[in-house]
Amino acid sequence: MPIARRLRPPRRPERAPARRPALPAVAALPTLTGPRLILRQLAEPDLPSLYGVLSDPLVMRYWSHPPLASPADAAWYLANIEAGRRDRRFWQWGIAVRDDDTVIGTLSLFATDALRRQAELGYAIASSRWRQGHASEAVRLTIAHAAGALGLRTLCADVDPHNTASCRLLETLGFRSAVQRHTGRCVDGTPVPSALYVLQMHTTGAAC
Repeated sequence: MPIARRLRPPRRPERAPARRPALPAVAALPTLTGPRLILRQLAEPDLPSLYGVLSDPLVMRYWSHPPLASPADAAWYLANIEAGRRDRRFWQWGIAVRDDDTVIGTLSLFATDALRRQAELGYAIASSRWRQGHASEAVRLTIAHAAGALGLRTLCADVDPHNTASCRLLETLGFRSAVQRHTGRCVDGTPVPSALYVLQMHTTGAAC
């Protein structure tokens, strides 16, 4: 299953909209449990699995940064995930298989806004696990937690329109295509378009 992007290219600080994080301060991410998967906090023992997912060119084809180049990059990436949780900027879970606790991907909530009660969502699944329903289960778990415990009204996903598998998945889960735009991201010098998908989890809510 291909991915939806986790993060857009960095904005210039002066252009970034003022946001109050919608994520609470937590010592550890809440664990979300589904029929086959667990969304849980990543830890140092997960580094080989994390590197395996995020160094795969197939997985990273539609991501917002290149594949990780070395295991050292995975250690840096994990430290960044921890910093995001501490600063309440984003939460990034590991997606683990319940049977053996192997991490097969990640799922993130980021760009959260408490005033608008919204967040953006992104996910990545190991290419060996595509087309097995793992992304669908992980996103469903996150939608339930976002609408319930976090009290969010709106989730958005920023997807490359060529990533048809992710577009179909989001549409199946109730997301609706809002607009196509250009984020400034380029691949091999060519601008990459972006399709914004929006899920209104309540009757009212702001679009991302």
